[in-house]
Amino acid sequence: MRKTCIIILCIFTAIVFNHTNVFALDIPRNSGEIDLGDGLVFRNTLPEDESSGYLASGLYKYGELVYAVDVFFDLGWELLYFSDDAMSFLSVPVIGGASSAIGFYNHGVFSHDYGVLSLLEGGEDALIPPYETNTFYQWDFGEQRYYNREINILRVTTAENIVISFDLSTGKIISSEKGQTQNNHNIAIIVGAGVFIFATVALIVITKNKRTK
Repeated sequence: MRKTCIIILCIFTAIVFNHTNVFALDIPRNSGEIDLGDGLVFRNTLPEDESSGYLASGLYKYGELVYAVDVFFDLGWELLYFSDDAMSFLSVPVIGGASSAIGFYNHGVFSHDYGVLSLLEGGEDALIPPYETNTFYQWDFGEQRYYNREINILRVTTAENIVISFDLSTGKIISSEKGQTQNNHNIAIIVGAGVFIFATVALIVITKNKRTK
Protein backbone atom coordinates (compact mmCIF):
# COMPACT_ATOMS: atom_id res chain seq x y z
CA MET A 1 0.00 0.00 0.00
CA ARG A 2 2.85 2.36 0.90
CA LYS A 3 4.63 1.67 -2.40
CA THR A 4 1.41 2.30 -4.29
CA CYS A 5 0.97 5.70 -2.56
CA ILE A 6 4.57 6.66 -3.37
CA ILE A 7 4.09 5.72 -7.03
CA ILE A 8 0.86 7.75 -7.25
CA LEU A 9 2.58 10.72 -5.58
CA CYS A 10 5.48 10.55 -8.04
CA ILE A 11 3.10 10.41 -11.00
CA PHE A 12 1.12 13.38 -9.66
CA THR A 13 4.32 15.38 -9.11
CA ALA A 14 5.46 14.63 -12.67
CA ILE A 15 2.13 15.78 -14.04
CA VAL A 16 2.31 19.03 -12.07
CA PHE A 17 5.85 19.84 -13.21
CA ASN A 18 5.26 18.87 -16.82
CA HIS A 19 1.84 20.52 -17.15
CA THR A 20 2.05 23.56 -14.93
CA ASN A 21 -0.34 25.49 -17.14
CA VAL A 22 -3.13 23.21 -15.87
CA PHE A 23 -2.87 25.02 -12.55
CA ALA A 24 -2.09 28.46 -14.02
CA LEU A 25 -4.14 31.39 -12.80
CA ASP A 26 -6.79 32.06 -15.42
CA ILE A 27 -7.88 35.69 -15.11
CA PRO A 28 -11.17 36.29 -16.92
CA ARG A 29 -11.29 39.02 -19.56
CA ASN A 30 -14.68 40.59 -20.06
CA SER A 31 -16.18 43.10 -22.45
CA GLY A 32 -17.47 46.26 -20.82
CA GLU A 33 -18.16 49.95 -21.23
CA ILE A 34 -17.28 53.29 -19.62
CA ASP A 35 -19.97 55.96 -19.38
CA LEU A 36 -18.33 59.36 -19.96
CA GLY A 37 -21.48 61.44 -19.78
CA ASP A 38 -23.18 63.63 -22.41
CA GLY A 39 -24.19 60.52 -24.34
CA LEU A 40 -20.58 59.37 -24.71
CA VAL A 41 -19.84 55.73 -23.99
CA PHE A 42 -16.53 53.96 -24.53
CA ARG A 43 -17.04 50.30 -25.38
CA ASN A 44 -14.27 47.83 -24.64
CA THR A 45 -15.17 44.67 -26.55
CA LEU A 46 -13.32 41.38 -26.75
CA PRO A 47 -12.61 40.28 -30.34
CA GLU A 48 -14.62 37.09 -29.84
CA ASP A 49 -17.59 39.08 -28.55
CA GLU A 50 -17.31 41.47 -31.51
CA SER A 51 -17.53 38.53 -33.90
CA SER A 52 -20.68 37.45 -32.05
CA GLY A 53 -22.50 40.66 -32.88
CA TYR A 54 -21.45 43.02 -30.10
CA LEU A 55 -20.54 46.59 -30.96
CA ALA A 56 -16.86 47.02 -31.77
CA SER A 57 -14.44 48.67 -29.33
CA GLY A 58 -14.47 52.45 -29.55
CA LEU A 59 -16.23 55.63 -28.55
CA TYR A 60 -19.95 56.02 -29.23
CA LYS A 61 -22.24 59.02 -28.89
CA TYR A 62 -25.89 58.11 -28.43
CA GLY A 63 -25.13 54.77 -30.04
CA GLU A 64 -23.32 56.17 -33.09
CA LEU A 65 -19.66 55.29 -33.57
CA VAL A 66 -17.32 58.29 -33.17
CA TYR A 67 -14.06 56.37 -33.50
CA ALA A 68 -12.99 52.76 -33.33
CA VAL A 69 -10.14 51.23 -31.35
CA ASP A 70 -8.44 48.05 -32.53
CA VAL A 71 -7.06 47.23 -29.08
CA PHE A 72 -8.73 45.48 -26.15
CA PHE A 73 -7.82 47.11 -22.84
CA ASP A 74 -7.82 44.75 -19.89
CA LEU A 75 -9.52 47.07 -17.42
CA GLY A 76 -8.47 44.82 -14.56
CA TRP A 77 -4.85 45.74 -15.22
CA GLU A 78 -5.03 49.19 -16.77
CA LEU A 79 -7.06 52.35 -16.42
CA LEU A 80 -8.20 54.72 -19.17
CA TYR A 81 -8.06 58.45 -18.53
CA PHE A 82 -10.01 60.50 -21.10
CA SER A 83 -9.65 64.12 -22.20
CA ASP A 84 -12.52 66.58 -21.75
CA ASP A 85 -14.00 65.79 -25.17
CA ALA A 86 -13.05 62.07 -24.95
CA MET A 87 -11.23 62.32 -28.28
CA SER A 88 -8.01 61.15 -26.66
CA PHE A 89 -7.00 59.14 -23.63
CA LEU A 90 -4.09 57.63 -21.70
CA SER A 91 -3.94 53.94 -20.91
CA VAL A 92 -2.11 53.57 -17.60
CA PRO A 93 -1.21 50.33 -15.82
CA VAL A 94 -2.82 49.95 -12.41
CA ILE A 95 0.44 48.47 -11.22
CA GLY A 96 3.42 47.73 -13.39
CA GLY A 97 7.02 46.67 -13.66
CA ALA A 98 9.67 46.79 -16.34
CA SER A 99 7.43 45.71 -19.21
CA SER A 100 4.61 48.15 -18.54
CA ALA A 101 3.99 51.34 -20.49
CA ILE A 102 1.65 54.33 -20.53
CA GLY A 103 0.02 54.59 -23.94
CA PHE A 104 -1.56 57.64 -25.54
CA TYR A 105 -4.37 57.27 -28.11
CA ASN A 106 -5.78 60.05 -30.27
CA HIS A 107 -9.15 59.36 -31.93
CA GLY A 108 -8.58 55.71 -31.15
CA VAL A 109 -5.20 55.57 -32.88
CA PHE A 110 -2.06 54.78 -30.88
CA SER A 111 0.28 57.78 -30.88
CA HIS A 112 3.11 57.19 -28.42
CA ASP A 113 3.94 55.70 -25.04
CA TYR A 114 6.19 56.00 -22.01
CA GLY A 115 7.91 53.04 -20.44
CA VAL A 116 7.24 53.28 -16.72
CA LEU A 117 10.93 52.74 -15.99
CA SER A 118 11.77 55.76 -18.13
CA LEU A 119 9.76 57.84 -15.64
CA LEU A 120 11.93 56.64 -12.74
CA GLU A 121 15.41 58.03 -12.27
CA GLY A 122 16.47 54.84 -10.53
CA GLY A 123 14.91 52.60 -13.16
CA GLU A 124 13.98 49.12 -12.02
CA ASP A 125 15.69 49.63 -8.65
CA ALA A 126 13.19 52.39 -7.82
CA LEU A 127 10.15 50.11 -8.08
CA ILE A 128 8.27 49.52 -4.83
CA PRO A 129 8.63 45.82 -3.92
CA PRO A 130 5.54 43.68 -3.25
CA TYR A 131 3.97 43.75 0.20
CA GLU A 132 1.39 41.56 1.93
CA THR A 133 -1.68 42.51 -0.12
CA ASN A 134 0.16 43.01 -3.41
CA THR A 135 2.21 40.49 -5.36
CA PHE A 136 3.45 42.94 -8.00
CA TYR A 137 6.05 45.69 -8.04
CA GLN A 138 4.62 49.23 -8.13
CA TRP A 139 5.93 52.21 -10.06
CA ASP A 140 3.57 54.81 -8.60
CA PHE A 141 1.20 55.46 -5.71
CA GLY A 142 -2.15 54.70 -7.31
CA GLU A 143 -4.19 56.29 -4.52
CA GLN A 144 -2.42 59.61 -5.16
CA ARG A 145 -3.34 59.89 -8.85
CA TYR A 146 -5.21 63.08 -9.68
CA TYR A 147 -7.52 62.98 -12.69
CA ASN A 148 -9.43 66.02 -13.93
CA ARG A 149 -11.10 65.80 -17.35
CA GLU A 150 -12.27 69.40 -17.29
CA ILE A 151 -8.72 70.70 -17.39
CA ASN A 152 -7.24 67.69 -19.25
CA ILE A 153 -4.85 66.74 -16.46
CA LEU A 154 -3.62 63.45 -15.05
CA ARG A 155 -1.04 63.62 -12.26
CA VAL A 156 0.82 60.58 -10.97
CA THR A 157 3.19 60.36 -8.02
CA THR A 158 6.02 57.95 -8.77
CA ALA A 159 7.75 55.59 -6.37
CA GLU A 160 10.47 58.25 -6.09
CA ASN A 161 7.89 60.85 -4.99
CA ILE A 162 8.06 62.75 -8.28
CA VAL A 163 4.74 64.26 -9.42
CA ILE A 164 4.37 63.98 -13.19
CA SER A 165 1.54 65.82 -14.95
CA PHE A 166 0.22 64.61 -18.31
CA ASP A 167 -1.88 66.61 -20.74
CA LEU A 168 -4.77 64.32 -21.66
CA SER A 169 -5.40 66.11 -24.96
CA THR A 170 -1.83 65.68 -26.25
CA GLY A 171 -0.42 62.89 -24.12
CA LYS A 172 2.64 65.02 -23.37
CA ILE A 173 4.33 65.52 -20.01
CA ILE A 174 3.78 69.13 -19.02
CA SER A 175 5.57 69.11 -15.66
CA SER A 176 7.66 66.94 -13.38
CA GLU A 177 8.51 68.04 -9.86
CA LYS A 178 9.39 66.71 -6.44
CA GLY A 179 6.29 65.91 -4.44
CA GLN A 180 5.52 66.84 -0.86
CA THR A 181 7.41 64.60 1.54
CA GLN A 182 5.43 62.36 3.82
CA ASN A 183 6.90 64.09 6.87
CA ASN A 184 5.76 67.51 5.67
CA HIS A 185 2.37 66.05 4.87
CA ASN A 186 2.05 64.62 8.38
CA ILE A 187 3.17 67.91 9.92
CA ALA A 188 0.54 69.75 7.89
CA ILE A 189 -2.13 67.35 9.16
CA ILE A 190 -0.99 67.77 12.77
CA VAL A 191 -0.89 71.57 12.49
CA GLY A 192 -4.31 71.60 10.85
CA ALA A 193 -5.75 69.38 13.58
CA GLY A 194 -4.20 71.61 16.24
CA VAL A 195 -5.72 74.75 14.72
CA PHE A 196 -9.12 73.04 14.52
CA ILE A 197 -8.97 71.93 18.17
CA PHE A 198 -7.83 75.38 19.32
CA ALA A 199 -10.62 77.09 17.37
CA THR A 200 -13.20 74.66 18.77
CA VAL A 201 -12.06 75.18 22.38
CA ALA A 202 -11.98 78.95 21.89
CA LEU A 203 -15.53 78.91 20.51
CA ILE A 204 -16.76 76.85 23.46
CA VAL A 205 -15.11 79.22 25.95
CA ILE A 206 -16.53 82.33 24.23
CA THR A 207 -20.02 80.78 24.09
CA LYS A 208 -19.84 79.78 27.76
CA ASN A 209 -18.72 83.25 28.80
CA LYS A 210 -21.63 84.86 26.90
CA ARG A 211 -24.10 82.59 28.68
CA THR A 212 -22.73 83.40 32.16
CA LYS A 213 -23.03 87.20 31.59
